Amino acid sequence: MIEEEYGKKISQEDFRDIIDYLKKTSKWKDADFQTWRLLLKRALSSPAKDLNEFIKLEDENDGHPE
Repeated sequence: MIEEEYGKKISQEDFRDIIDYLKKTSKWKDADFQTWRLLLKRALSSPAKDLNEFIKLEDENDGHPE
């Protein structure tokens, strides 16, 4: 579904790892719907195909998507 919608080939496990990483690093105790929407958008807009690549790209961009 992600590949079809966003043109991005990523496994469900790798995508979940990225979402879990974003949630952990956000330090939010309780994420509401808008927060999850933004986390998903951030993960989907990244060209990363796994968590290690995502972290590397985040570090290169100082945590700010381009």
